[in-house]
Amino acid sequence: MKSRYLQSLSYILSFVLKVVAAGAFLYFFGGISLRASVAIVIVLALVGSWSSQKTSSNFTLYEVEIIPNIGLMLMMLGLVTEEEWKRLAEKRLAPTPWTSLHLQYGVTAIVLTTSSREGSGKKLVHWTAHNSDTGRDFRLPHDTSSFEYSQTLEFLVFPDSRYPHHNSFDWSPSFVIRDGMNGCEIGIEVANCWWSDNKERLEQEGIAKILRTHDAGPDTRTLIALAVLPPYTFLLLDERDWDKKFAEKLRTEIKDGLALAGWHIETIGFTENIEHDLASMRNFGERYICEYADVRVRPLNR
Repeated sequence: MKSRYLQSLSYILSFVLKVVAAGAFLYFFGGISLRASVAIVIVLALVGSWSSQKTSSNFTLYEVEIIPNIGLMLMMLGLVTEEEWKRLAEKRLAPTPWTSLHLQYGVTAIVLTTSSREGSGKKLVHWTAHNSDTGRDFRLPHDTSSFEYSQTLEFLVFPDSRYPHHNSFDWSPSFVIRDGMNGCEIGIEVANCWWSDNKERLEQEGIAKILRTHDAGPDTRTLIALAVLPPYTFLLLDERDWDKKFAEKLRTEIKDGLALAGWHIETIGFTENIEHDLASMRNFGERYICEYADVRVRPLNR
């Protein structure tokens, strides 16, 4: 069993190194965007791997683009006013490569998953971001083994209410995507001192879908999730060889869960109303839209 594990580990490391090398070549010398380079290389590598094996591949590959309405999130929480956000948005138009203000254009996760039935069931998530002002994609240093992302909003700085005269305790909120027991949580993480000062107001307003506190002593922070994708939203892309009857039942549960959580479903590539069935999701991709985020899911290997 140990030798099998080492063999699998060696294969995965070799695969990742090949992807990095080929992706770098396409990006720096081929004039292709970073996201496209990564997707092309991974798909080609997988195709080559599959063609050399007698059994079917146990990998799936898909893309999840999350475009958060950062301005609305911050305004609803009372972290900025509408006028303050307008002034901040003007700074975003400056010719900078990429800052957290550009989160308004979205972040993209390219997800490589091994089958939990035929392999380890583990994920490799590669994060990229886009700057519409320059038309360029940027690799974010957040490669993860789960669907999680965090970005400090450095354009906002607040004093710690416990130590208002010591700027060494100043803090900034963060935009967070986190895979939790209740689903994929999308929201703003704040210092616990701010949460304590504003807890009563926010609870009365009923804005937060989920609250999650990360206890780290004096640096304890609370995630205020404003949008939540139900559990198993991406499971039909993580595992493609489900029994048809089970897959259709799971698909129905996911659709019902999205509707209950306030998400509207659209099929990518179609303007008319069509049935959002299993085949349309797997072949064309989907959009999940709510007040605080626009999530676009696309399969990269069908």
